[in-house]
Amino acid sequence: MMTKNWLGACCVAVLFAGVTACEEDKKEADKTLPTGSPCDVSSECTGGDKAVCLDNASFRQLVEEDVNIPDGYCSRLGCVTNKGDEECGEGAYCFDLQQYVEQPLGACFKVCQSGTDCRPGYDCMDGAGGEFQPLPFKACLPPELTCLLSIPHPSCPAPDGGDDGAADDGAGGDPIGGDPQLGDN
Repeated sequence: MMTKNWLGACCVAVLFAGVTACEEDKKEADKTLPTGSPCDVSSECTGGDKAVCLDNASFRQLVEEDVNIPDGYCSRLGCVTNKGDEECGEGAYCFDLQQYVEQPLGACFKVCQSGTDCRPGYDCMDGAGGEFQPLPFKACLPPELTCLLSIPHPSCPAPDGGDDGAADDGAGGDPIGGDPQLGDN
């Protein structure tokens, strides 16, 4: 009888230890930040080995341009395009950016309906204008990034370098790398 009770106690202990280990793994996974969150390092972001914290420095390494990305932006590069939650996490989508960068590139961005869905320094944009087709959903993006990709935005300078007239305050368009507070609404 004693052996049977001891065996049962061991099985419960092993089962409990296994559940505890599984719970610890889940807690570790839950610590990652969702797409669109502010971040300091890529390991903070959802997306595994493709996760990236886009910030001013990391973006400069990608495209050798200065772009203000306020407080970093959790994303995932190289994701399977046209996929949502299963690829980028809840409330995000893997956008096909080929029309902007002229090569295949999928990137996860937070999906939005309006600017109130985005954090300060980001606008809800569909990526349409000029030669570009609208994205399948609107995304929270920093205005300077959209200017760099030549997506029309009121804060972007006109293609000829003049004011595009979209939000004329008498000062003309601000070039990329100008006022870091651009787009804060």
